[in-house]
Amino acid sequence: MNELFSQTNLPYIADNKTSLFRINRDIRFSTNKEPYKTNIGVFFPLKVNVDNIKKLASGVYMHYQPNACMAATGMHNPEPALLKLLRKKISENWYDFESLIEDKLFNEQFPKLWTDGNDLKVVRGYRESDPAFKFLKKKDITYYCDIQQEVFYTEELVSVTLKKAIASRDFSIFLNDILLEL
Repeated sequence: MNELFSQTNLPYIADNKTSLFRINRDIRFSTNKEPYKTNIGVFFPLKVNVDNIKKLASGVYMHYQPNACMAATGMHNPEPALLKLLRKKISENWYDFESLIEDKLFNEQFPKLWTDGNDLKVVRGYRESDPAFKFLKKKDITYYCDIQQEVFYTEELVSVTLKKAIASRDFSIFLNDILLEL
C-alpha cells in the first residue's frame, strides 16, 4: 500500500509499525492462552507531524472479523482535548465540513455514520441552534461501510483500500488540521 499511495500522491502512511494492530498477546508464560483479539485491524493514517500518529490522526482503517468486515475513516474516540478542538473546528467551519460529508464520492465509499447511542444532550459552549450541533454532541466522528468478507481474501482488497483512501483524503485533512493545535 505504501508504494501505491506514493504512486497516486496520497499522503498516507503504510508501514508495519504504524499500520498494523497487535493481534495477540505474548502467551508464552501466561496461563490465559485466549487470543488478545479476534479481529485484524490495519490503519493508514494521513501524514501529519505529531507524536502518536496512530492514536491521534485520521486516515483509513480496514477491519477484518468473521462476519463483521468494514472500512472506516474519521477520528474514533479522540481524547477530550482533541474532541474539544474537533468540535470547535466543525462549528467554526460548518459549511466546509458539510460539503466534505455530503461529497458524492465520500458518501459512496463511507455511507454510514458510526453511532453508539451515547450522544450528549448538552455540549458546553454550543447551542442546539448551531447547524453543526448534530455532530458536536458526538464523542467521535467516524464514517464507515461494510465490506464483504470474501474481499479480504482477494487482490480486490488493495483496490478497495485505495478507493477508500482517495474518498477520505480531504475529510482526513480537515480533521487532522486540529492536531497542529495540540
